[in-house]
Amino acid sequence: MGPLVPRGHGHRDDVDRTRHVSQDLVVRGDDLLKLLLLGLVVAAAALSVWGALDRRSRAAALIRQRFSGWPGRLLVILVALAVLVVVAEDVLQREQDELVLRLDRLARQTARQVRALPAVRATATAVSRLTGEGLVVLVLVAGTGLVIARRRVDAAIVVGGTLGAWLLATALKMFFAVPRPGRPRTFYAITGYGFPSAHALVTLVACGLVAWALARHATRGARVALYAAAALVAALSGTARVLLAVHWASDVIAGLAVGLVWLNLVILMASRRAGAGPANEGGRAP
Repeated sequence: MGPLVPRGHGHRDDVDRTRHVSQDLVVRGDDLLKLLLLGLVVAAAALSVWGALDRRSRAAALIRQRFSGWPGRLLVILVALAVLVVVAEDVLQREQDELVLRLDRLARQTARQVRALPAVRATATAVSRLTGEGLVVLVLVAGTGLVIARRRVDAAIVVGGTLGAWLLATALKMFFAVPRPGRPRTFYAITGYGFPSAHALVTLVACGLVAWALARHATRGARVALYAAAALVAALSGTARVLLAVHWASDVIAGLAVGLVWLNLVILMASRRAGAGPANEGGRAP
């Protein structure tokens, strides 16, 4: 892994990452392992969704049996850590022909074109605020509701897990010290850092923990819907941040990867405390 990106190189990094966009679709030899990892992530997600939705086939039942509970969550943690390592290595080394930085350039160019469409910027801004300040309201309402329902431990897990995600995002930003796109004017140094995206990380954890708490006493169909909604909100949050040009796509991918690790660790610890099987977990990992 290369040296950390020093503070104050945001503009030069922005210029470097937006050059040669027309060459970024070319697949190079050292991209194969990264593309293989991407394929494994997509395949694992597809199998997880299939296993949750297909109630008839033996193969889907086998997937649910083998990967429900802690084995599935451990697999998610390992894959997410692998994604984080790959993305962080490319971002920190800053070699412009690396796959992740080429994807950053493509995403940034696409975002510039999409922002020109009517209402896109306003919609992205609204989503960004709803998954920023709005998360505070969501977590407080969920925590209060759980306390009223006499589920104080679950309330503490939702609130504490979300707060821990925010602290983790802050610590990682200071550690990596990777500037946001452009030259952001900031009063505090940390607000000029974007890797990993705290928006994506905290949104995934907050929505995931609320979904987990609600899913513990829900039907299977409701659990699938809750986890799907949490994943969708996190994806929309990350997309909005890229559209608003306050994050690189790699910031968002890293944020989602760290969020998956933290979310599943919190749920694993909570389930272990409850004496847990899948019933206590509220179903499989989102």
